[in-house]
Amino acid sequence: MPLLGEGTGCWRPVRAVRVTEDVFEVIDQIAPDESWKFAPFSRVRCRRRAFSGGEAGLEAFEYAIESHLNYQLLKEHEKEIFRVVFKDGEEALVRVICVSGGV
Repeated sequence: MPLLGEGTGCWRPVRAVRVTEDVFEVIDQIAPDESWKFAPFSRVRCRRRAFSGGEAGLEAFEYAIESHLNYQLLKEHEKEIFRVVFKDGEEALVRVICVSGGV
């Protein structure tokens, strides 16, 4: 996981679950004294990288938002109106105007 605010390129090993060949879901929490480039429990696209010291591993380099079930649901209903029921029981009618893969 790329760390933010370190002054130089720094990475932290994190636990993740493979979703597809190059997409992983991060299952670790951020330590109180760190800032991560990607949020815990998000899906990220990874690629092979050689780190300093010659160690090889995977590097998260972008969100893989299109792999998330909620993204797929919204994309399927783009330009439509549908009812959403929230966990607390509150309901809303929403119109999905646009669903973008960019973050």
